[in-house]
Amino acid sequence: MTQQNMTEQEMKATAELVGSLVARSRKPLQDAGWLLKLPEADVISHTAALVKDLPAGWQARVQDLQCKMLAWLEAKQAEAAAEENISALRQRQAETEQASQDNRARFRELLEQNGGTVTPEMKALRAEYLEQQETASDLAGLIAEREKQLPALADVTGRKANAYVFCHDGITDERIDTLIDEFFMVNGVELGSLLRMKYSQFERNGSVHAPGVIEGANDADTLYRKFAVNLIEKWTHKNLPLMFRDDVISLAGAYPVRGARTDRRKRKIF
Repeated sequence: MTQQNMTEQEMKATAELVGSLVARSRKPLQDAGWLLKLPEADVISHTAALVKDLPAGWQARVQDLQCKMLAWLEAKQAEAAAEENISALRQRQAETEQASQDNRARFRELLEQNGGTVTPEMKALRAEYLEQQETASDLAGLIAEREKQLPALADVTGRKANAYVFCHDGITDERIDTLIDEFFMVNGVELGSLLRMKYSQFERNGSVHAPGVIEGANDADTLYRKFAVNLIEKWTHKNLPLMFRDDVISLAGAYPVRGARTDRRKRKIF
């Protein structure tokens, strides 16, 4: 009875799998990055709908991937904001130093014109450029403090990026293997039959016992392997777009978000 129940469960699981594969095969092929090309509001709504329809196991993994991606992007933004802040401080320091130099030059010019007499106007000018010098010095110290924080921020960005890329690669590697297996479950019999017939064409004229046939050069096995390799290369050419029907790939993306692999090198290894 137990064996019968297990068999029924297996049959049910197989039927559900075949049903899901047939349903997916009817969906249109879409560019691997179609989701991110939508307007922001549509990206959010489509993402929520796609995640909701995923199997429970994949749903949790894709949500974890999205959390890791957002964590990396937030760290990246924090690092960029810190760099922009330092750049603004440097600009302000340069402007303050230039203003101080201009005012000091004006003070000396007036001092010479007045025969060494310091007028109230000149006293105000001197107080202004001395204050500007002090401000520029304070800005330099602040810049130095902020620059010391940059390596730590970069390390955080690198670690978050690495976590995201590692998670992404794990999901896509497993998913691609699954999709290839499922593709052959649906199309393998027909594809295998066609390839066996193709081999028979080579076999008719490529027997190692036929005149002019050299094993390893133009025998049936060699010609068939070349045909198979050329066929795969033709349909996997790098200039052809990546097209999928799979929601996991649509949500995860065929590749990590641009910049993630570069950012992961920022983390401190030791």
